This record gives sequence, C-alpha cells and structure tokens, in this order.
Amino acid sequence: MKTKNIGSGYMYIDYKEDYAEEIRLLRKAMLNKKLIVFVGSGASLDSGMPSWDEAVKQIAEKLNLPQDAEGNLEYMKIPQIYYNSRGKKEYVELMQEIFRYNEKLDITEIHRNIIRLNAHTILTTNYDGLLEKAAGENSEFVQVIGQDKDLPYKSVEKEIVKIHGDFRRDNFVLKEDDYLHYSENFKLIEAYVKSLIATNVVLFIGYSFNDPDVKQIFSWVKDILADDFQRAYMLEVCKEYDELEQDYYKNMGINVIYASKSDRHFDKGLASSYTNDFLNVLLEEDTNENKIDDLYNRCLSYSD
Repeated sequence: MKTKNIGSGYMYIDYKEDYAEEIRLLRKAMLNKKLIVFVGSGASLDSGMPSWDEAVKQIAEKLNLPQDAEGNLEYMKIPQIYYNSRGKKEYVELMQEIFRYNEKLDITEIHRNIIRLNAHTILTTNYDGLLEKAAGENSEFVQVIGQDKDLPYKSVEKEIVKIHGDFRRDNFVLKEDDYLHYSENFKLIEAYVKSLIATNVVLFIGYSFNDPDVKQIFSWVKDILADDFQRAYMLEVCKEYDELEQDYYKNMGINVIYASKSDRHFDKGLASSYTNDFLNVLLEEDTNENKIDDLYNRCLSYSD
C-alpha cells in the first residue's frame, strides 16, 4: 500500500499522524547535533546478515539441540554451550561463517539513510562493516572504535563505535561469558557509551525485543539518570502495537515507535520499507524549521 511519494522513492506509511511529537524531537536533536543512533542487526538483514534469532538457531542446529530444549535456553547460553563443547577455534570459525565475515556484502538504503542522519556518533552491536562502507560511499570519513585502546586516539568528528567488538579485533561479544565480563573487557567503551546516552537523544534502529543487547542497553539508559533521564526512542517494525509493552519500555526510558500503529494493513515482511519510511521522514526537509534554525544561527553572533 504505497501512500506517499518522497524524494526518489515511495513511502508505505507516514508516521507523522501518530508520532508527530516524537519526530519533531528527533529532528530537533538531529539538527542540533544531539542525536545518537544505535544500530542493530535488523538494519543489515537485506544485506544478507542474520538476525539474532536466526544466528542462534544456526548455532543450535550444530549442537543438535531438540527444538524444545532450544526454546528453554536463554539465547546467550547456546553460543556458550558451543564454545564450551568445541573450543575457541571451531567457535570463532562458525561465528565467522554465520555472520559472513570476509564476504562481500552490499549496503542498502537503510545504511545510506543512517549515514545521512549526520549523527556525530553511531553506536552498533553489529560486527559487519556496512555502515563504514556507506559512509565511504557518501565521501565521509568516520573513525571506527572497536576496543578500549581506540578511544584515546579519537581524531575525527564522526565515529562508529562497535560496542560489541568485531571479528577483526577478535573481541566480539556473543556468548554468555562475553556479556557477564563485558564491564571488565570494555571498561572505557562502556563508560563512554553511558556518557553519550546521558547527554544526547538516542534512536534505536534495527533492534527487536528479543535481542539480549536491548535490555542491557536499556538498563544503562534507565540507570544513568534515574527519573531525570533523556528519553530514548526505538523503532519497532516487526511486531503489532502492544500498549502494555509500550508502557513497560516507557518506564525504562524508551519511547517505542510502532510501524504497525501507522499502518492498518501492517505486514512485518515490509520491515525494511517501514524503517526507510521512518528515516525518510526524519530526513525530509521542513522549510519552516530550516528558516528558524537559519535565523537562530545568524543571531548567535549577538548572544553576548
């Protein structure tokens, strides 16, 4: 159901009717360079990367776990069981195969639009290099930070922080032990990410409520500033609107923006289109807003 032409493409849905205030606040943060984008695995699905669910199921298949046993295990335990039973070498090789390390993957419009948001910092739990590739295509130089010792060498305005490491550095976070010892292994990155959350507006793209990353990160959002936190926003493009779920995450400091609330004929198979629709709305030029910002910038020289 195509409803609106925007730029060179079409929008299936327009979020403005249901989420006008959220969009206004996100656009304001973007224009004021106070927007931080958190990017999860959902942003790279169209490039051939697996979702968290799919990756864990592939690991479970290698372990010959019965389906009922798989369902009773926490997701982080399945990679841990494989590591414990097969050792580091086979574990790393399997993870590189599942997450398509060293394969040539194509960037998508989602990656391009995330770069166009012009955020000074993009945080990601993904291991792939697709965002860096999209930045290069847009002739932007970004610094990639994937381990604590990268932080003291920050030298450029824009950065991509891989908070779960990557395969190149051999510090990727996936199994249970990695999460349990995260604060020990990524001390500086954890402190840095928390400081960013405390002082910026955060937008989560490509995450689902099943991702173990979500609760860990959301707990940081809530714990940092208690009841005085800066609210974060999460785009949900795969689930039907759930008022109880929305209230639960709002209590954690997260405003959930449901694509299903804006589309009466919601189809989770259009998840990528819904994501691009939302990003396009944020990127859509607002003439009145631009004039006000221009006037404000012109008056800055008289601020004293």
